[in-house]
Amino acid sequence: MAKRHDIVPGDRVDLQYKNSPEYRALVEEAGKKGNIVVTSPTYRGVPVVFHRDQILRLSFYRDNGKYSMDVKVRGFSMSNEIRLVELECVSDVTKVQRRGYYRLPVVLRTEVRRLPVALPTELHRLPEVLPMLDDVMSYEEAVDALEEYAVDEENSTTRDISISGISVKSKTNFVIGDKLVIKVHLGWPDATEPPIAAVVEVRRVEYDPTGGIYNVGLEFAGAFAKRDVITRYIYEQQQKRIRQEKLIKDE
Repeated sequence: MAKRHDIVPGDRVDLQYKNSPEYRALVEEAGKKGNIVVTSPTYRGVPVVFHRDQILRLSFYRDNGKYSMDVKVRGFSMSNEIRLVELECVSDVTKVQRRGYYRLPVVLRTEVRRLPVALPTELHRLPEVLPMLDDVMSYEEAVDALEEYAVDEENSTTRDISISGISVKSKTNFVIGDKLVIKVHLGWPDATEPPIAAVVEVRRVEYDPTGGIYNVGLEFAGAFAKRDVITRYIYEQQQKRIRQEKLIKDE
């Protein structure tokens, strides 16, 4: 079993706040008074905001799997213009099972349209191979081409979103394997940017009798071209929620 002293300077570790995405950091010191000093993680060049006494989940990897433990933020320092975070181990190390991508609970406006089983010959494989070769058709062009044949438009809202897919509330009892064209308005109801469009495949359908609706799990089909946009949106929302919790705690 891995132990906390297995972590050594030079290790790369992931830091996670509750259910946030995991942020990569580099171990600078380990073992000093049982604490670990890591570089402050950044995302797209912007420092990830942590606060003193915040509890984080630290994960590290070995040949036989992934291990994690709880750590508390004890303080911050600078070394050669690099911001460092001192962490105190506050739990035992446990081996964890790999899980899917982080899903951000959020309500966003969406429009969903079903793709028919029968498509023109030149388009019938597009849902599986989006996009085709860049010099033939871009992802956006492929979605536009498919959207012309989509039917049964329905306005709905999301339950959560991740870089692998979306869960929506729907009045339609979709069938697992159905392919849809979806438009998602990130930042709704204050969004000013046009919605992102994608082809998705139905992976899960669960009926909710209390609301008379279906909770539908959708997976992005093919080489989804907007993962960076969704990754940035999830990160920004998570940071906003962290700041809000900090303000509430300080009041």
